[in-house]
Order: sequence, then structure tokens, then C-alpha cells
Amino acid sequence: MSTIADAGPSAQRPQTKPSPESEEELRRKRRTEWKRRQNGQSFLDHTVIHVRAGNGGDGCVAFHRELFKPYGPPSGGNGGRGGDVYIMPTPHLTTLSSVPTRIRAQHGGNGQGTWQNGRNAPPLIIKVPLGTIVRELPRDDPRRAQDEYEAEAEALQGLSPQERRAKMREKRWVHYPEYADDNAQREDFKHAERLLFAQERERRRMRRLRAENPIYLDLDKPEEAAEAADPNAPLGHRRVEPMGHLIAHGGAGGNRQPRIPLSN
Repeated sequence: MSTIADAGPSAQRPQTKPSPESEEELRRKRRTEWKRRQNGQSFLDHTVIHVRAGNGGDGCVAFHRELFKPYGPPSGGNGGRGGDVYIMPTPHLTTLSSVPTRIRAQHGGNGQGTWQNGRNAPPLIIKVPLGTIVRELPRDDPRRAQDEYEAEAEALQGLSPQERRAKMREKRWVHYPEYADDNAQREDFKHAERLLFAQERERRRMRRLRAENPIYLDLDKPEEAAEAADPNAPLGHRRVEPMGHLIAHGGAGGNRQPRIPLSN
């Protein structure tokens, strides 16, 4: 048998429900006190970041022009290399809250005329606390972002073979205005296209092989340069600063046009 005891009005204290304004103010005070203890940083010990190295710059097709020399040699420049991405542990951090979720290195500079090569992009260094463990997500993980080949394959689904080839050529080649159809019929263009597709297949194969051994780093020790570890290093030389572990390679820049023999 169950009994319920109910106190009388004289034994029960009246309870006042706090207003939404007072609850929000109390919550704000607690958050401020927590940030003060963390030196302005909210503690975060697990995060997923998307890292992409920089693309290589475009090569330039140009011909030298000067007085009394109308048919000068090719004077284009190569594109600059894209920026690499490094990750380096540091004892000055205690949380991952300062690491952005999307990291993109700078692109290489484009080549220009008069033999001017594009500028190489500087490397990008991600600083994380000591003891951080870095794991690369597998290809079947739903949190993993698509690479350029997977995104292109998804965009080309449902198209006819002619439309697929046109889309792929539009993305990979730049023609002089109104000369795209004429260039596509040339044997030199077809040979260059076959070489380009062969290089892309090789890059895909290398990427699949690298995916079999994903990145795993246990950053439990701070990085230091070789000169700092050597007590007999010469004085007066510029000390190479450590950059950490390479996790993404920057793209190579495009090549300028080869030297073409011209007949008068």
C-alpha cells in the first residue's frame, strides 16, 4: 500500500521561479568566469579540420616582341608552386580552439610574359598543443571532404560521353577565342590531351596508394632545428626554424610553352 503525505500550507515554502532574464545573466556570468580561467580560450580537445594545400599557378604563353624582330622566341613564364601545409606542436597552447576547421594554403602566382615565372606560395604552419594526435580520415568516412576527382565525377554523372568530354576539356584547357573546335581536331592537341590524362591517372593511382597508409602523428615532443641540437654548430649563420610535419603538398605550377622552331 502506498501513501502520499502532503504538507500543509504552513509547512511549505513558497518557491519563486527565476525569470528568463536572470537565467541568461547567470549563464553569461558562468561563461565569462570560465573564459577568464582559460585565458580567453574555450577548451577544446577534439576537432575535425579540412586541410587543402595551395594550387600551382598557371603557366603563361607569350612570344617576345621588339623592334625589327616580329617573330621573337617564346617568352612565357612558369607558374609558381602552391603552398604546403605543415603541423607543428608547441608548448604555448593548451587547447585546439585556435585551430580553424577549414585550412587553405595560398595559391602559386601565375606566370607572365618576358620570362617572368610566378611566385611560389609560402608554407602554412598549423600550431597545436603538445600531445596532440593527428589522424587522417579514411576514404569511406562520411566526414571526409571530396577531392577534385571525386567532385568532378559527381558533377559529370548523367551526361552523355560528348558532354562529359566537353566539360572536361573546358576545365583543363584554355583556347584562343573561337579556336577551340579547330584545336580539338589537331593531332598535336590530341597527343597533349592523352599525355594529360595519363598524368592524371598516375596521380590518382599514387593517391590511392597513399590512402592505404593514412597519416598518423603523435606530437608529444616539441620540434627543434638540427642546429639547435648540435652544440658545435657554427656561429653567425642563419638558424633554420622548424616547420613541423608535412601533411599536404602544394601543387606544381603550370609550364610555359616549349621553344618552337619558327621558319621565315
